[in-house]
Amino acid sequence: NNKNIHSYDNNYDVVVIGAGIGGLCSAAILSSVYKQKVAIFDSHYLPGGCAHSFNIKSKNNGNNNSKTNYKFDAGPTIILGCSEQPF
Repeated sequence: NNKNIHSYDNNYDVVVIGAGIGGLCSAAILSSVYKQKVAIFDSHYLPGGCAHSFNIKSKNNGNNNSKTNYKFDAGPTIILGCSEQPF
């Protein structure tokens, strides 16, 4: 069920496909510097491209039914060390 929850205006100067860092920066420059009306579309529900992380809750760990949250980096953040300080 892919219901369209947003209404879209069909009058854009530029359409950017991809909400990764390149697409977001390009759209920002086109909008702010060149005064273009820009739409950004991405297949993911969050902007950021490959620079995402996700959380997973553990199963009960045996003591008082508490669960532990683990955060996993995905994409280049693992290789580039973006998940460790300093960011």
